[in-house]
Amino acid sequence: MNDRSFIRSDPESPPAPGRYCQLFSEVAQMLGAPPVPADAVTKIWSIGTDGHLFSIVAKDESAPPGIIVIQDFGEVSEAADSLCIRMHHVNFRNTLDGGPLHNALFSIDPRTQSAVLIQTLVLDELNGPLLIRALQKLADFGHRFRMDADRMTDDTPIKGDLSALL
Repeated sequence: MNDRSFIRSDPESPPAPGRYCQLFSEVAQMLGAPPVPADAVTKIWSIGTDGHLFSIVAKDESAPPGIIVIQDFGEVSEAADSLCIRMHHVNFRNTLDGGPLHNALFSIDPRTQSAVLIQTLVLDELNGPLLIRALQKLADFGHRFRMDADRMTDDTPIKGDLSALL
């Protein structure tokens, strides 16, 4: 079975309500994304220390002006019985103001220890960087990230020090 058969990564598909998280454009630019053009429709940017940490979809019909959305990167679908997909939750909180607990949901392929981000809840300019810390935490445990199935291979690990993005 193709190792990527359980990953849905279709940036052209219309947004599904509740399946996207919002991130203020200032944070995205801090992480290396270009400014969102005023006439943006749907543009995909990969950002991160190696250029493939995760993708950002420019504002679409479901996003308020000035807001960009992070794409829902992967989705577990039917897989062979021999493939055990493990779900991994990463909780993170805005420690500056004691805000609500946020959650990032990952699917981890036990054969390759690759982690695929499935969804997160709403992020703002303060707790957006906490998602990067959560990714770093997973990387510290040896998980590799396949956020962009079209550009990354099973042997492509996260490169560089993600703390530089904070």
